[in-house]
Amino acid sequence: MPDFFGSEVTHDVKAFKARCGMIVANRWGDDFADVAERVYTRNLFKRD
Repeated sequence: MPDFFGSEVTHDVKAFKARCGMIVANRWGDDFADVAERVYTRNLFKRD
């Protein structure tokens, strides 16, 4: 699997969500709706 400065890189969103206990995102995306309880973002109102 490729890496970026020692961190694993994946392009499979489904596998990413299955592996992560917590997701920190700069912006909210509808791709995270099914794991919303594990997503932390500064975008409180899911806009901008």
